Amino acid sequence: MRWGGAEPGRTRSWRVVAALLGVAVIAVLVAPEVARTLGHARPAGARTPPSTASALGSPTPAQAAAAAPAALVDRAAIADVLARRGAAVTGGDEAAFLATVDPAASQLRTEQAQLFRNLRRIDPTRWAYSLAEIRTEVPTAVRDRLGGTAVLAHVVLRYRLPRVDQVDAVRNEWLTFVERPDGWKLAGTGDGVSLGLRTDVDVWDLASVSVASGDRSLVISAYAPASGYVEEVDAAVQRVEQVWTHPWSGTVAVLVPASETDMAEVLDEHEGGLSQIAAVTTGRVSAARTPATADRVVLNPSTFAGLSALGRRVVLAHEITHVATRAITTTSLPMWLSEGFADYIGYRGTGVPVSVAASDVVRAVREDQIPADLPADAAFDADTADISPAYEQSWLAVRLLAQLYGPAKVADFYYAAASSRLADGRQAVDDALRRVLGISRATLVQRWRDQLADLG
Repeated sequence: MRWGGAEPGRTRSWRVVAALLGVAVIAVLVAPEVARTLGHARPAGARTPPSTASALGSPTPAQAAAAAPAALVDRAAIADVLARRGAAVTGGDEAAFLATVDPAASQLRTEQAQLFRNLRRIDPTRWAYSLAEIRTEVPTAVRDRLGGTAVLAHVVLRYRLPRVDQVDAVRNEWLTFVERPDGWKLAGTGDGVSLGLRTDVDVWDLASVSVASGDRSLVISAYAPASGYVEEVDAAVQRVEQVWTHPWSGTVAVLVPASETDMAEVLDEHEGGLSQIAAVTTGRVSAARTPATADRVVLNPSTFAGLSALGRRVVLAHEITHVATRAITTTSLPMWLSEGFADYIGYRGTGVPVSVAASDVVRAVREDQIPADLPADAAFDADTADISPAYEQSWLAVRLLAQLYGPAKVADFYYAAASSRLADGRQAVDDALRRVLGISRATLVQRWRDQLADLG
């Protein structure tokens, strides 16, 4: 899991561990989180919307926009349309929902009808839109297409998935509204792209989905039947809770897009960078602890399907560990601990040998390359480094602690470090090592280096 800058970010996890198990290759990905500069995955819908100034700037000729007279724009009327859309979703009224859509936009109406049916299957416990901003400048091509007074509206969607979300998931949308004789109507969901205004999307926006609930899971899939994932996800939750006994929501949402292309759209990533990623954990991460977050595990459908049963087990347990620990994990926690702990739970009990799971480290040790210290956060930045050694080194460090003190003590150590009032994450970890495990950082590093040397 990689974190990102100072702002609350999305989490994306990505590491590819090529572990040969028979004929299957496990792609274990853990997400990079954009809240420290990168990290675990970025959460769907948790992106900070671009500011008006930075998003719009001075339009290029290709972005030439015409402006509707501000006096003609009735903000209250558009806000009312949004309120009626939210009420229609929670009230199960498809006719009322589609009544907010421009009758002339036939393709949009078809897409919105599918969206509504998806939402009925999901049955969110909250679905509410709020109007944040109106832009009267819209691309000329859009105005010509609609043939009426049109605006771009920055809309904030807050929703909760049943049995999963304890706080609102937040999505930012730039929607087109046009004035018709019977009032303002939704006329587009992607017209702001040419102006740098992107609408966040989820799996249910892009394709028809199936929905299945397990004892500890909610699966929403546009790829294979959702019911086919439930047993594995529930089992992964149980494996995580064999080690992590501290409070968390206890139920995980797993999203399965229809394709890698749709996954890239959900994550707002380049498709080419996802080809070897099996799963990503998304959710808000900030510098301050919050009671819970609206996290999701997003599977890369074809890559995940191509893994062995053992590979899927490792991937799911790793990602669900991030979900379970996210309520207390902040951007200050060193990544070697957050990723090493998730890998420890992912690999625990699998029997995968160190020579396979830490093949890069083993190779380096045999070349007399033993790191002097635990991996720094920069070592997890895939834009600047080969991140596999950092993940492997981190896993071996946490695995060593578990061998010395047991899994329960390691979980307590993680909890103490993550929940520490110390602002400096390194100091928090050092303090937790002393208080919970009775060991200094220097001693841990020396024992870890000694164990690495034995791998040669």
